[in-house]
Amino acid sequence: MVRIALSFVASFLLFYLESLIVIRWSGYEAGIHFADYSSLFVVFALNFFLAFSILTHLTPWFTRMSHISTDEDESSTLP
Repeated sequence: MVRIALSFVASFLLFYLESLIVIRWSGYEAGIHFADYSSLFVVFALNFFLAFSILTHLTPWFTRMSHISTDEDESSTLP
C-alpha cells in the first residue's frame, strides 16, 4: 500500500522532471502539448511502474544491508 502511494507520487515527480528536460532541450517556452490523453496516460503509467519496481527492489536490499551491518557489529565485539 505504501509502495503504491510512493510510486504514485514519484510518477508525478518523474513526469514533471521529464517535462522540464524536454522544455529546456527543445527550446519550448509555453510548455508541452499532448495531442490526446492517451499519450499522457502512457507516460504516467510507465513512470508509475518504473517507480514501483525500484521501490520493490529497494525493500529487500535495505533488509539485506541491515542484516549485514548488524552481523558486522556483533562480530566486532567478540573476543
